[in-house]
Amino acid sequence: MRRQREKLSVPEKTKKDEQLFQNMALLTEEYLRKQPKGTVCCYVSLENEADTRQFLSWTLERGLFLAVPRVRGREMEFCKIVSLKALVPGCHGILEPETACAAETPEQGLMLIPGLAFDRAGNRLGYGGGYYDRYLRKNPQFLKAGISYEFQIMDRLPAEEWDVPVDWIVTEVGICKITD
Repeated sequence: MRRQREKLSVPEKTKKDEQLFQNMALLTEEYLRKQPKGTVCCYVSLENEADTRQFLSWTLERGLFLAVPRVRGREMEFCKIVSLKALVPGCHGILEPETACAAETPEQGLMLIPGLAFDRAGNRLGYGGGYYDRYLRKNPQFLKAGISYEFQIMDRLPAEEWDVPVDWIVTEVGICKITD
């Protein structure tokens, strides 16, 4: 999957990211219609990942409550940010909230989650750290949306008992609700 993402040309990636942004915004607007006090939790993408930066800016421009992950040891926490300038390189070089940002656990929220691959049952192949699975087992109150390109969607992925599946998958092609 990583190689496939790296093979995307700049124009291809830009087009996919713009379409993906539109779908992320659509799901967020729909979620907030039902949960107006909900928090939007979203990762800050790395260079070859499905891009979230336009979405993060869009969220902040609308004055929405936005929380971004920060890694502390083997655990992940979410911190509210009001500007992308509050992000600094953290674990594995991923941008995360600076130390001054207080960690918060939202009562409810939409969590946008990265992955190398997702399957049609909502299972996720992450990057091997288990941060999201550990966080979501302790905080099950989130509507979980996997963010990826369409070519990262598989028919079936192996899943372990500790893996937490997503409720939705958002790609540049559309939004797919996971059903039992």
